[in-house]
Amino acid sequence: MVTVAALALALAITLSVSAVGFADTSGQSNAPGNGRTGQFQNQMNSELIAALASVTGQTADQIQQQLSDGKTLSQLAQGLDQSALATAIQQAMTGDIQQRATQMAERLVSGQMPDQPGANSQDRGQSGSTNGIVLKIGSASMSVKGIAQDIDPGYQTSPVIINGRTFVPIRAIIESLGGKVDWSASDQKITITLNNTPIVLNIGNKSGTVNGAAKALDDAPFISATGRTMLPLRFVTENLGHNVAWDNAAKTITIQ
Repeated sequence: MVTVAALALALAITLSVSAVGFADTSGQSNAPGNGRTGQFQNQMNSELIAALASVTGQTADQIQQQLSDGKTLSQLAQGLDQSALATAIQQAMTGDIQQRATQMAERLVSGQMPDQPGANSQDRGQSGSTNGIVLKIGSASMSVKGIAQDIDPGYQTSPVIINGRTFVPIRAIIESLGGKVDWSASDQKITITLNNTPIVLNIGNKSGTVNGAAKALDDAPFISATGRTMLPLRFVTENLGHNVAWDNAAKTITIQ
């Protein structure tokens, strides 16, 4: 007889980011519909993240960041001990959520449930949206309120993904939002200011400050082989009060 843990594990390995609505970094479910279904998906998201965090030794925030940056549950589960993951999932799920997860897993493994629709394009950001700033991995151009311009004028630098994090030369993006960027060569310090909120980062340092308060980064800013200063896009823009959405299919990032 198939156990609850095994079924929950099947669910966790099978569902992708879009299937359970991880693209919305606000923590609210962005799957179509409201009420009971949205509450269930949102709670299940949190509990699956908690289970993965427990097995990998990472924090829930680190797991969430990887999912928001385009990783799937299957990718994050690769190489993990199956028994340990199954136990963690069973321990994380509670009450009615555990029961419904089992029912969903049964339908998934039996082929009786079609793929769930992903996040709607309004929530996660359309690659062709005329609102906000839209960047594409590998492209040196970005769209600012529907108008194309260079991300790094004169250098043709494009966003890159390093260890699941998107890094960019940030100056033109911040200036498009109405802020400013200062560089101190002597100590390799970057100061970003928008709406009276300063962010201070240093090359090679996985710690920075936001409005004077220390904050840890998953990966440190670095200088590229072409001499461009590359900063973690999500960390900077979200700490300045903007929403960041990732479209895995189009490989685009939308800042609003």
